[in-house]
Amino acid sequence: MAKNNVILVVKNIFIKKNAKKINGISWPKATISIPMLKVRRDEKLALYISKDNKNLNFRNIAQYVIGDKLSSMTYFNKVNENEYYDYSNFLTNKKEVIAKTSYFNVSEIVNENDINLPLFEIWNDCFKIAKKLVEDKEFINKFKVHEYSLKNIIYTIVRNNTSELITLTEEFVKKFKITTARIKALYGDATLKDDETNLINDLKNTINEFKNQTLKPYLSLFREFKTYFNQLNDNFQQNHLNNQTRLIEESKIKLNYMNQINTSSILKVENDLKIRDLNFEIEYYRNYKNSILKISKKMMNNFILLIKKEIQTLELKKKLIDYVNDDYFDIIKDIFLKELELKIWNKNYNSLLYLNVNELINLKNSISSEINLFISNNFTQNIKKYKNKNISEIKEFISREFVFDIKTYTIKSKMASEKINEEILKCKEQIRNIKYRPFNHISSYKNIVAVHEFEEQIKLATAELEWARYSEQKLFSTYLKNKEFRLSRFITKIKNCISELQDEIAKTQRFYVAKSYSLTSVLPAGLDETLNDLSFFLKNNWMNNALFELINYSSSKTSPSNKFLIQCASIIKFAEIFETISVTPDNYLIKFSQLETIDKAKLKLTKYRLKNDSVLFVEDDTSNDFSKETRNEFLRVLFKFSDTQKIPIVFITSDLDVIKRQFDRVYIFDDTQLLEGGKVKQVFENPINPTLKALLNQRIDTINFQKNLDFTQFFIKEGIYYKGNGNSHFVYSTLQEFQKWTLNNSNVDFFFDKNANTAEKAALTATQTTIVSSDDYFSVFDDEEIVLTDQQHKAILEPEDKKDHELFWAVKELEENHTEHNIDKTLLDKLL
Repeated sequence: MAKNNVILVVKNIFIKKNAKKINGISWPKATISIPMLKVRRDEKLALYISKDNKNLNFRNIAQYVIGDKLSSMTYFNKVNENEYYDYSNFLTNKKEVIAKTSYFNVSEIVNENDINLPLFEIWNDCFKIAKKLVEDKEFINKFKVHEYSLKNIIYTIVRNNTSELITLTEEFVKKFKITTARIKALYGDATLKDDETNLINDLKNTINEFKNQTLKPYLSLFREFKTYFNQLNDNFQQNHLNNQTRLIEESKIKLNYMNQINTSSILKVENDLKIRDLNFEIEYYRNYKNSILKISKKMMNNFILLIKKEIQTLELKKKLIDYVNDDYFDIIKDIFLKELELKIWNKNYNSLLYLNVNELINLKNSISSEINLFISNNFTQNIKKYKNKNISEIKEFISREFVFDIKTYTIKSKMASEKINEEILKCKEQIRNIKYRPFNHISSYKNIVAVHEFEEQIKLATAELEWARYSEQKLFSTYLKNKEFRLSRFITKIKNCISELQDEIAKTQRFYVAKSYSLTSVLPAGLDETLNDLSFFLKNNWMNNALFELINYSSSKTSPSNKFLIQCASIIKFAEIFETISVTPDNYLIKFSQLETIDKAKLKLTKYRLKNDSVLFVEDDTSNDFSKETRNEFLRVLFKFSDTQKIPIVFITSDLDVIKRQFDRVYIFDDTQLLEGGKVKQVFENPINPTLKALLNQRIDTINFQKNLDFTQFFIKEGIYYKGNGNSHFVYSTLQEFQKWTLNNSNVDFFFDKNANTAEKAALTATQTTIVSSDDYFSVFDDEEIVLTDQQHKAILEPEDKKDHELFWAVKELEENHTEHNIDKTLLDKLL
């Protein structure tokens, strides 16, 4: 199985200006170009995007891409609990891929208007996950297997915690009534205004204290439930009743074989067992065969789909340029070669079905390498020879001269298929031979007695099992009325207390309405907010509802309902979150806007912890509200969250210092398109694009402008060019720009992507280039597939003398504008 550390690949996003209205707004304001984006599991990735950028909007791009035929997205699923992702286990449906991603804006951390309580927000997230969890039959079966044990455990847990809850609630009701009565008694006396304010503050503190005190026993109860529930499942195999059931089932199988031996012979039974094992082996090979076919079809279909999209892209490019343009020749040639590659896959599709993942990837790379060598030998060095050929002549030449020998791979596939079929035939032949073996039946009184005795043992064991279950049920039923009385009394007391509190709140509000002779109440400052806060808590306190569900289940004979199962799954998830994120209980009852940054970050990230399978895009907040210290604190929590939950993070920011210190890989964007990317160290130490150089040298404050106003310019002519060996540093530009920007660098390796222009590549003469080994090419699943217009060349450029950086920058600007300012070109040559 091919291992892979890439989790998400996005390719070929080209969005024309005002191409689509999103939410009634024309977007984008300028053409967007994102040729490639790759997220790896083991690297921290940052996207440099200006804080003032209005075009590169995550949600808008995601919505647009779903309906875009040219773009592609690939999400690789994790292999069980392993630390890598599987090349053969991937998603390409864009809606499904986007569903695997999540988006979080750091501004939520500094949002002063966020009045939500973590207690309720996290519960809602747990509840959503729980609905999916109860669809699992195994989860439901756990409640059926442990029904009476679980009911007894719930009863014990509830009994141990409810007395404290009742005491706290009843005491609070008394304090609340007394305090509100004292506040009302001060109405109208201006001289006692300070006393009234103090009483309102006391009431507020009493309410907060009550909420905090009641939260602790609830959390204790839920954590105990989670612990015992997990213990029951862990000890399932050691359970006496389960062991007894398993032994009876095994004994019945043994009895069946004893009867067969008694009525036929031991040789006949032995032969039957051999036939059974051989049938199992046949089934194994058939399943293995189907598995290979499923994976190979999925991968080849994806290869074919990507080639078709590349052909569609080339056809679109062809429509955008004039047929007399040099680029037109290259696009026509590329279309023919892509169609030829597509023909290779379609023609040999059935002959390649039994190749494994690595063999298919190697085949894909081999085809790409052969095509690139063909381009290099026939269309780069001898470009003038074919420049004046018409379309039919170019097509005929390609069809005649390009030959790819695929026999090695078709033979491998055929051998794999024959090997599987051969093993199946061997098993079938053995079964036929066994069936025709003769045997003699010899009756034995001793065997008959043994069978009878064993039957009696099974009957006795079955009776003991039924008695044990009956006793368990009887014991539960004996104390059921007592349980119902005790637990129903608790529910009644809690509900009565809540009702009293709600009545007192309503009476207090009506009191001030009556006194003010108005239809609207005029409560003292702070009292209205305090009463509404308590009323909201009482109405939305999910903990009471969850506890009541547990009580009703534990004190009845009813089977678990779907509603109860969802409540239980939510309780277990909430308890797991509470034990994992290390936030004190009090903070769950504080509004998000009033929490410390580190606690707020932990609590806000819990929803992604629950989802557990997504790529998380995090947008930075570079406003003054988010200080450097706060951001560092948040990033520490974010990275710890990413490491523990194995969720890759993509951080969108315009803070270069944060990128340099905290991240491994970066993509640099201007207002509309990708400029440069790679390993942070290499990009920051050796930038290629002059705009990025200016930013890093602090000549400009931000990159918030569009590099190319012409859609045709970057759609047709620009491509990804890698600097140095491997994929650690690239720039997105035309070839001429790349050569111009890298004049000071010797031994630069060129790896071109599908947008590269062959006419421009022809500028590299035969004496300036050498062929690069095919080992330098990577799989399409690494998003580094070498496409048709690429050359396997390593540019050997003449090194230049080092120049003073300031002078060089100034001269470059003069050179670009020498026509407008009438600068003498010879002077420029001398300076350079």
